Amino acid sequence: MNTQKQIFLIVVLFFVFTGGCTAYTIIELPQRAPSQVTWTQEQSVERGALLFANNCRTCHGIKGQGGVGLPINSSVSAAARDFQNQDPLVLKANQALLRTTLTCGRAGTLMPPWLKKNGGSLNEIQIEHLINLITAPIDEKHKDDEGIVTSDGWLLAVEFAENLNHETSGIVGGDTLDTIAKAHGIGPKELAAANNLAILGTLRQGSKLTIPGFKGDPNGFTYNVYKDNETITKVAESQHVGAVILADLNNLSYKFSEAKDKATFQLLDQNGAKVTGLFPGDRLKLPQGATYTVSAGDTLDAIAARHNVTA
Repeated sequence: MNTQKQIFLIVVLFFVFTGGCTAYTIIELPQRAPSQVTWTQEQSVERGALLFANNCRTCHGIKGQGGVGLPINSSVSAAARDFQNQDPLVLKANQALLRTTLTCGRAGTLMPPWLKKNGGSLNEIQIEHLINLITAPIDEKHKDDEGIVTSDGWLLAVEFAENLNHETSGIVGGDTLDTIAKAHGIGPKELAAANNLAILGTLRQGSKLTIPGFKGDPNGFTYNVYKDNETITKVAESQHVGAVILADLNNLSYKFSEAKDKATFQLLDQNGAKVTGLFPGDRLKLPQGATYTVSAGDTLDAIAARHNVTA
C-alpha cells in the first residue's frame, strides 16, 4: 500500500470515528444521562438507608417514626416535618436544615454532630446520603408492612435494620446486645465451656455443638458445624449466645428462634413490640469475668465512664 492510500485510509477512519462519537452524543447520551442520574440517586438513597440503620435508628426509630429523637418520616408519623415534600423551594430548605443538623448537631438536645471534623463519625458524602434518604419522595409503588405508602429508602432502612448482624454493623448512635457481647467477650467462653472445648482453634465440618440453655429454652439446642473453618467465636456470634446471656441477666424481653442452624434474636419492649437497639445511657449488668476489647479512639477515662468504674 502506497503512502497516498495510507493517508486516505487514515482520513476515512478519522471521519468514521468522529461521526460515531457525534452520533453517540446526539442520540445515546441524552437518553443515558438521565438514567445515570436516577441510578446515582438510588444508590445514594440505598447508602443512606444503610447508614441510618447503623447509626440513627436507635434514637429515631427503625422507620424514622421517632423515639428519643424526633420523627423524621412523615409517611408514618404526623408529627414529623414533611421532609419528603418535593416542592423545589421546600426541598432545598429541608436539605439545608438536615445538612446543618447532621453537620453540627443541635444544642440542648441529644442530637450530636455527625461530621468527622466536628467530632462525629461521618464524612460529607455520607451526610449527603442520609439527606437523600430522608428527603426521598413517597412512591405509590412502595408500601411498608402496614400498607402505608412510603419511599423505597425507608423500606431499605427497615430491611437493613432487621437483617444486619454484628459482623456488618458499625453502630455509633446506639448499641445492640450482640455488639456489647462481642466487645466484652461474652458468649465464646460460655459456649466453649458447655462443650469442653478451647475457645481458640477451628471446628471440624460435621461436628456438633451444644448451645447452652437459656430462659426461652432451658435445654438449649444442637448446632451442626457446616464448614471446616468455623470457630467457637463465630458460632457464638451467629447463634447470639452472648446477646441471650445479657438479655437473661438483665431481665430483658426478647424473641429467639433457631431453624436449620440459623438463629434470630430480637429485643422486645414491654408491649411485645420490636426494639432495634438500646438507648444511649442504658446500663446493663455484665456477667462475672467479662472483658473489654479496646476500640480505636478509646481512652481510659472513656472506658471507665462507660463501665461505671474509675480510670
